[in-house]
Amino acid sequence: MAQESTSGKTSLSELLQLKAQYDLQKNILFRTAVIGQLLGKDDLGFVGIDGKEYPIPTYADIEKKIKEQEEMLTKKAGEGFVKLLLVPVGMRLGVLIEKYKQVLLTHLREGALLATKKLQDDPDEPIELDGDKPIWVWDGFVEADANDLLLYYPQEFSVQNHGGKTKRQLLVDGHGWNVLLIEYLPNIPREGKGEDINGRKQLEAGKSPVEYLKTMMSGEIYAHERGYSIEDQLVYAITHMEETNQIMNDWEGNGSSAFQLGAYMVDGNSIPVVSYGRGYMRAGIVRLAADFHGPIYGARTEVVIM
Repeated sequence: MAQESTSGKTSLSELLQLKAQYDLQKNILFRTAVIGQLLGKDDLGFVGIDGKEYPIPTYADIEKKIKEQEEMLTKKAGEGFVKLLLVPVGMRLGVLIEKYKQVLLTHLREGALLATKKLQDDPDEPIELDGDKPIWVWDGFVEADANDLLLYYPQEFSVQNHGGKTKRQLLVDGHGWNVLLIEYLPNIPREGKGEDINGRKQLEAGKSPVEYLKTMMSGEIYAHERGYSIEDQLVYAITHMEETNQIMNDWEGNGSSAFQLGAYMVDGNSIPVVSYGRGYMRAGIVRLAADFHGPIYGARTEVVIM
């Protein structure tokens, strides 16, 4: 149960038990080798594409940022953004994809790989995975961040006015890590299935990335939200699998494939899609045109703490 602060008001950190969430996230990232011991330091972290070390943010630093914007974050928490996510966004994408692959294979070996549940008390449903090729990745993504071809957090999907940044630009700006609040949303709802939480309707599958971005930019309901990058999605998939043994973006089951609205390839005007296909027995990271839409394709959004 959350404890009250000295002022008599329960803080957001206490309400969401963010310190416990932080400790769990840090443990999972270390256990899955997403982060490791930095050379000559006591800190855990990663080496970015620029060759520099990026220690994981301390909880004290995170709590300070939360207090600076507690009113906004409390509002978004009331709309369903209750899960903390720590993302080494400055890590080389190809390395993080490999970490995801190894987590999939570990769960396969241990016989602990389940379909995403609609309700968490639903019975377990084991799924199959191709142990030789558990994930299919469009080759253009592997070095896209290192070659400045992948843009992050665009304001629109266009060649001239995208407003996005390369990963190197994110690092120069001091954004080696993303600290986020996200919805607990392992299943992106299909059309007509999204919940209304305190006046905010969950995004539903069936729209194009262009339409999702326009919706997010159009008013107060989705203010302070942005789309996931591939890195954000992969870390959410890794942590969810470690916590529940369940795969994510199971479009032939209870979920939907996920557009990554926070990632943009100007070449081809395309958006990454992360999914799992039962028929293929593998996860996938592919790309589709920014104006593409279909009933099994949806999107998630996130709220930035720091």
